[in-house]
Amino acid sequence: MESSSRAATAADAGRGTASPLVPKDYRIILPSLPSGEAMRRAVALHCDVSGRPYRIDDFRKPLKDLGVIQQVSGIGAYQMSHVWLLNMKTVEAKKALTDAGVIKVKDRVCLVIDPTRQEVKMKLHWLAFDVTKDAIRRAFYEYGDVKEVTDDRWRVEDFEGVESTTRVVRMQLRDGVSVDQLPHQVRIGSSIEKEEDKSGHSAKPGLRKCVTTT
Repeated sequence: MESSSRAATAADAGRGTASPLVPKDYRIILPSLPSGEAMRRAVALHCDVSGRPYRIDDFRKPLKDLGVIQQVSGIGAYQMSHVWLLNMKTVEAKKALTDAGVIKVKDRVCLVIDPTRQEVKMKLHWLAFDVTKDAIRRAFYEYGDVKEVTDDRWRVEDFEGVESTTRVVRMQLRDGVSVDQLPHQVRIGSSIEKEEDKSGHSAKPGLRKCVTTT
């Protein structure tokens, strides 16, 4: 992962579940987005990185198809050539985009993201089986409201459906908290102890997590 952005697959992205329109190998590379009142009528469009570069003409057809092109008051790339910000004239026009969730730009998948709804989906690794959902909620309380915690289960032959040491967490970030502020390691429950690896060195205590922005 990069310090200024987050890379992930579409299987880890979304507001709870990944859209069936999004390929599982879809890569999300997203900078921290602006938030606050100024973004009340704005959306971010995350285009397929394989389709770069993107130009303003590429957005004409999808915005026309949704019937919102006349409601665009501002548009431009934001920090990355595949990420564009749109400011709409009305909240209703913004809702038409966010309700769509996914549009096609250059015949590729483009995710519609609401900057005011800073929701992330992340994976917590190396978790003992006795770690509770409440313990996870407490660990991330200062960063946001944990909406959902689910088990990540194996799909390998003979182990199908068996619980792993990974949990998937969906969380709404608090105002003023960005994805880059989330810790890469946290202490949660009895599973966090210093353990020695095969070389005899102590492993770092904590749980590594992978974060994706939605």
